[in-house]
Formats: sequence, structure tokens, C-alpha cells
Amino acid sequence: MINLVSMKNNSFLYLSFIVAFFLISSCSKDDTSELLVMEDRIFDNYLLSNNITSEPTASGLYYLEEVEGTGVAPVVNNWVSINYSIYTIHTGSLVATTNEVLARNIGIYDERVLYGPSKLMIGNNISGLDEGLTLMKEGGKANLLFKSDLGYGNKIIGSIDAYSSLFLKVELIKVITDPVQEEYENTIKFLEAHEYSTDTTDSGIYYIPVITGTGDSATIGDNITINIKASLLDGRVLYEANNQRFQIGSFEYNATFGLSEGLKLMKVGGTSRLVVPYQLAFGPYGKNYHDGYYRIPIPPYSTIVYDLSFVSL
Repeated sequence: MINLVSMKNNSFLYLSFIVAFFLISSCSKDDTSELLVMEDRIFDNYLLSNNITSEPTASGLYYLEEVEGTGVAPVVNNWVSINYSIYTIHTGSLVATTNEVLARNIGIYDERVLYGPSKLMIGNNISGLDEGLTLMKEGGKANLLFKSDLGYGNKIIGSIDAYSSLFLKVELIKVITDPVQEEYENTIKFLEAHEYSTDTTDSGIYYIPVITGTGDSATIGDNITINIKASLLDGRVLYEANNQRFQIGSFEYNATFGLSEGLKLMKVGGTSRLVVPYQLAFGPYGKNYHDGYYRIPIPPYSTIVYDLSFVSL
């Protein structure tokens, strides 16, 4: 079992490495070679301190399997669902995780993060993670150790310093060979589990009226007031607001077609649930948290569940 904080309790030599690391970090770009030398020393000391004697891959990745999976092995361009935690080796600190409870306990919780399983495509991530995932099987867990050349290099990413070696704990939940079919099947399962109709409207959304309003309906261009909650199929909330102004037919976020279509079916005073397929919502690329009202990232190929109240026209 690897002790992620063993370096903190190590000898004076380690402390000297850390002091030198930050001193060098303040130097000019001409000192890149010194930074890399220091990173090598810290990484080697970490391997020694944790008695890691396994051989790395040709790229320099240390792959340490904890649980061997029993499912399929992913390849480049496959989509996968994973849980992960990221630690920087020079501090032993957790800097990112999909585990909300862990993030809260460690004190790094961020309301802009969508906690829970992360959906990503192999080949679009840092090299150390991509390579490590191709060595795993569905259902497996592994630890990945690698230097910054397989990570973020000279970039500063959040709490990760430039030239930071990383330690990743990864769980491969599912391999998704066809994200379109996968999301469609998950949508049908959601509808059937809630005993909703699996028939779409002419526009392609699933409309579930809850309370029929008695007021007027909205048309393209109307500015209306709504209460809204947007969630993923698994219940994770993306956005929630009361008395939100919304223009029917607007293209804010480039993702409101399905929402507008559903609102046009409602009347003032009504409530409904809309289930909007990804192609009528945020598309195959999702959205970053800084776009529009949404403050957390929206995963690619995501069906969106809207719970709506039509307050006024």
C-alpha cells in the first residue's frame, strides 16, 4: 500500500528538495533544466520512500494495479466513465477528485465541480492518464505515477504547479464504445423506471406534464419567468434557480432548443418535467462551467432533465 503522505514525514533531505523546488520555481524560463532535474530527484525519492521497484512503461508511466478488472479493456477513442483522485507528488496533497465526500473532508470542495463519475474520451487527456486507462479493464482500480512530461508539463493547472509529477488513483467504471447509443439506452431506462412514456414530441423531447396551467402559452421571442432545475439522468444537479428570466427560442449556451420546445407546451401556472436528448441540449461536447448560467461542467452526450414551473409571461 502506497503512503501518499510519507514524503511529508521523511528526512531533512526531502524538506531540502521542497525548499529548492519552490526557489527554483520562481526563476526564469532559462532555469527549466534545473526544474526538471529537481523534479527527477523528488520523483526518485518518492519511489524509494514508498519502495516502488516495479519497472515503468517505455513512456515512464508507473502502473500499479490494485484491483484487476473483469470487463473489456478500452482503447484510444473509446469513451469511459471513471472515478479518480489526483495528488501532487512533491507535496503529497490531494488536488482534485470526483469524490465529493473526500473533497469536503480534505477541504478542497468547489461548487463549480461536477462530482461523481467523469465521462471522457481516451486520447483527449494528459498522456499518463490515457496510457494508464488502456492498461486497465472495466471494473479495475489502479494507481498511476508519472512525471510532468506525461502530465501538464510547464503549465499551472488549478492547484497543480508547473513541472509537477502526479499520482492518480483511478477506477474504471465502464467502457463506452458508442456514447450515442449508451445515452439513448440510459434515457429509455430512466423513462421506464419513472413510468413515463417513451414517445417523443414532434421536436424530439420527452414532455411530462405535472400540473396543467390555466394561463397563456409562450411563443418564440417571449420573455418569461420560470423556476428551473436542470439535472443529469443520475440526479446530479447542474443548475437550479427560481424566478429565472428566459427568452423562448434564444440560443444562449447554444443549447436551449429542447428547453424552448418544452416551455412552448406549457401554460402560465403549470409545472412539467422535460427529458431532453443530448443533441437538443448541450451536444456531443457538453459545456464548460463558465458558459451561461451554468457554473459547473456539463458532460458530453448528456441527456438533460428539466423540472420547470411557468411563473409568468
